[in-house]
Formats: sequence, structure tokens, C-alpha cells
Amino acid sequence: QQIRKHLSRVMEDINLPVEIDGANFYVSASCGAACYPADGRTSETLIMKANLALYQAKRERRSVAFFSDKIAADLLRRSRIRNALPKALENNEFELYFQPQLHSFSSKLLGFEALLRWHSPELGEVSPLEFIGIAEESRMILPIGSWVLRKACAALAALNRKYQAKYFMAVNVSGMQLFVEGFVEEVLAVLAENDLAPEQLELENTESILLSHECSTIQKRNTLFAHGVRIALD
Repeated sequence: QQIRKHLSRVMEDINLPVEIDGANFYVSASCGAACYPADGRTSETLIMKANLALYQAKRERRSVAFFSDKIAADLLRRSRIRNALPKALENNEFELYFQPQLHSFSSKLLGFEALLRWHSPELGEVSPLEFIGIAEESRMILPIGSWVLRKACAALAALNRKYQAKYFMAVNVSGMQLFVEGFVEEVLAVLAENDLAPEQLELENTESILLSHECSTIQKRNTLFAHGVRIALD
């Protein structure tokens, strides 16, 4: 408890504004801590565990984090997910589920949302909440995102042919995909390959992407919208 109070005072002092030439500048910091002897008895072990706690503090945007068995387990899980992701696509471990989209008043079926699921022989069922962020960090989201887009559009085309319908498909798109050159061309090509009209595809972005002022992502969204592709807020 004393260590926690001491570190909190240190962090408060770091957060105080620094005045230079009449202007105030603010510095932020994160701290990871490990305690002797509970977390280790050698300097190497304590520094390693303090670094793990620091990584957790940065991820959770906390000023101070103390090492715990949970932190170690979480980081081990993330490491295993990161190592297994490249093999998952090759080994056909991903599957798409299709959630119906209904009219709010008539309950008429309008379309579907493609939901990605990962069935890992090594890790079991891995939630998208766990692996999507790691896929973005490792850039594996790019091939995974392309796979989802192609599979979802192919499935939609098959459904529309079978039932003589014009359903639409909603597909989640990572912000990283919007930064890739050729993304617009890829989307339009997939639509053409499956004989789908642009308005039969809805690309769902997170609010952080829609509010981004990055010119290239705005331009890509506008271009797709101009072709008739729906843009939705997830």
C-alpha cells in the first residue's frame, strides 16, 4: 500500500505542467511495478515482471500497474493468439456466421451481417474481442479482412440466387484496411465477381474510423459511397 501511494505521488508530480517561455507543457507517464520477494528474488526476474506490468498499464491507459498472475496469464494468452493467427487462415480455422437483419416494423428479412468466428484446435473458441486487436497489431487483419469480404459476398450471391432475392450483406472493415492502396478496387472487383450490386454491400466502420480526419480513408469511404456501397457505423 505504501509503494502504491509513493508511486501515485510520483505520477502526480510528473503530470504537473512544465512552463517553458510562458507556455505550459504536459508530460504523461506509465509505470509498471513488481514487488520483492513476492514477484521474484532476482533483479532480472523483477525487471522482467515490472516490464510486463508496464505493458499492461500502457494497454489499459493506467498510470500504474502492479504485476499479477492475471497479467502474466493475459500476456501469455495474447502471445499464443499472435503465434496461432498466421496458421488459422491457412488451416481454414475461420468461419462466418450470418446474423439476419430485419425491418424494425414489419420484421421483413432485409439482409445479413457477417460475423467472424475462430475455431482454433490449439486455443479453442477465440472471441473476436480477443483476436481482432492482435490481428490489427500484426497486420494479419489485412488477409483476414480480404477473406471475410470474399466469403461474405460469395455467400450472399448464393443466397440471392437460391431465393431469387436481393438481400444485402454487412461486413465489418478494420481501419487498417482503409489505409491499404487498392482497397476500393478490391471491393468493387469482389462485387463484380459475384454479380452483386454495390448497394447490396454494407461496410461497417467503428466510430473512431468515421471520425478520423485522415484524408486517404475519407476519400476511400466517399468513393465507395459514390459507387453505391453502403457505409454504416458499428
